[in-house]
Amino acid sequence: NIDGLLDSENSVTEENVVPNVYSEDDSDGETTESSENKKRKRKTIIWTFQKQFENDQFVEIEIEPKWSRYKSHPTLAGQKVYYKCKFSKCLVKIHLLYLKNQARVSLFSNQEEHLHVQNNKKRGIDEGVKEMIRELYNFGVTGPMNIIYALRDKKVDKEKIPSRRQIYNFLYELKQELFGPATITYSELKNWCQNNLSNNLTNENDPYVVDYYINIFEIINIKFNYLLSDAAKAISNGFEKVYGSDFKRIMCWAHAERAMDGKLTIDDVSIKQRFLKDIYSLQLSFSESKFKLGYKLFREKWDINEEVDGISKYFSDYFEKEWIEKNPGWYEGIAYSYPSTNNALEATNGSIKKVHTFRERVPFSQFIERLKIILYRWSTDRGTIRIFEKEPKISDECWLQAIEFVNSKPKILMTQIKLMNCTTFY
Repeated sequence: NIDGLLDSENSVTEENVVPNVYSEDDSDGETTESSENKKRKRKTIIWTFQKQFENDQFVEIEIEPKWSRYKSHPTLAGQKVYYKCKFSKCLVKIHLLYLKNQARVSLFSNQEEHLHVQNNKKRGIDEGVKEMIRELYNFGVTGPMNIIYALRDKKVDKEKIPSRRQIYNFLYELKQELFGPATITYSELKNWCQNNLSNNLTNENDPYVVDYYINIFEIINIKFNYLLSDAAKAISNGFEKVYGSDFKRIMCWAHAERAMDGKLTIDDVSIKQRFLKDIYSLQLSFSESKFKLGYKLFREKWDINEEVDGISKYFSDYFEKEWIEKNPGWYEGIAYSYPSTNNALEATNGSIKKVHTFRERVPFSQFIERLKIILYRWSTDRGTIRIFEKEPKISDECWLQAIEFVNSKPKILMTQIKLMNCTTFY
């Protein structure tokens, strides 16, 4: 702008060849039309002298980057070159007068004000703010808005707080810096496995790869008899695509129980508890035939003998469709000696989400790097805050109960169960 040129070392203070202020018509095409006579009217510009330079070396550095040249013409005093401000719709103009037979150049400007404000704000995120964001991310603050709120709480200047898009982009780069790129090829996965084998350990808590096999051309020939999960159809579809359809679907009893209880709308608490108790008894069926017979009797009992509003609708609209036809694998006998819930797996998954990945969707290539950190932490915990017990601890109260039981001289029956040649005592 003009003000920036006024401080140049090349300016002189001697008298100018042309007047300090003069006017002339603007002929750059910016004319107006009268609605009455349709004649073109020129706009008169008042030019004001600003400064004079010893030579034209400043033009390439100071003028051309900020101003747009639009015309030039010779005069008695010398060649005039006209420039507009490069900002759209800004009315400020200047012209340079190259004095005839001299090296000096005079600068004139019109009497308009800039219609824009120069944005001197520094681009990008301040380095100090970046360090704060890194600390917040390590403490589990991963959402852009939560980071903005945290920066406000830290009394960071409003001008230095980045936008959500800036934070999102910075977090993307930070994750790549911490965990590597978001994509991985089969060749890179193979190299990762080789580099993390047990022969590369430096610490007893270091995680390592026991073994690996990568082949994208050979179909996996592994058979699984059971799949234990919640009722999500996507899990069954994915499992079936990879391992085939010859398997039994064990429905997690914890998920099923919560869903059954949530859909049951009985106002009388005692009746509701009796109904749920019958469901729990049905869940203990040790064979498919007993489960089907038990359900038949269960429904007859509540449909015929128990007159409770909404029970028939509960059976017909929800329970039978969801838990007898679609997902019947929630009774104990569907897979003897297998767990009835996936609570242990869900608890581990919950720990990974809440403590380690902060509920982010993490690309596989970055997750395996995070997995090394997770396993290292868990292994370290086993020697410090979660010491692994090699044998069960039996409390004094438990010993006293056992002594009382033995002193009561109970009658113990031994029953041979043919299934899996297992002996059970009652």
